[in-house]
Amino acid sequence: ATPVPTPCQIMNVRDFPFTPAEISAAIADPNRLARWWGPTGFRNDMETFEFRDGGMWKFTMISPDGTVYPNENKFVSISPEQIVIRHLSAPEFLLEMSLVPLPGNTTRLIWMMTFASAELRNKLAAFVPAANANEFAKTMAAHIPHLFGEYDSVCWWSAPKMEDGTEQFRPLVGDVEQTPSVRMEFSIPDDPAALENFTAALKKHHPWQEPVILIFDSQIIDG
Repeated sequence: ATPVPTPCQIMNVRDFPFTPAEISAAIADPNRLARWWGPTGFRNDMETFEFRDGGMWKFTMISPDGTVYPNENKFVSISPEQIVIRHLSAPEFLLEMSLVPLPGNTTRLIWMMTFASAELRNKLAAFVPAANANEFAKTMAAHIPHLFGEYDSVCWWSAPKMEDGTEQFRPLVGDVEQTPSVRMEFSIPDDPAALENFTAALKKHHPWQEPVILIFDSQIIDG
């Protein structure tokens, strides 16, 4: 049976037309793993890859704009049914990849990430004009109610040159307008008061009269 994630977990479920052994082999080979691990467009430079219980896995993930993300992991346990990895870089979490055989040489991959607390997985997203992104991020820094280890003021936004994001709207009196925009994401504690305060600050400082705000808990089930 597919597990039910807790508030501290993010789960992704997907069926693949391969056997568990074939999927495991695509993870065990660092050259193959480097080709598909991470978001589309990123590349991975493997440094250490010890595919065994207790082995270390260190690599650098590089975004299309050249931003470098060092990653350090430890293989907690490896078996034909499950691969467990502890992500040691911030944010820390435990990743369990369960391989469930299905009829017809297919496999259900259950991807479960467990964080130390629910506040590490709640997200708020807003769309901001590209020209205002840097200044808006600086203004909102004082209102981001969360620490990542020894860091605060943490948020993320898409790069307009990569995403070509465009926001469209029409005033009730006027013509349709389009403007380049970026999607900004903030981590918010699982606390209604903190969410309400942050949302109020976002609306106050946002350059638009009616900002687009999305609130979600990052629990993704796909299959």
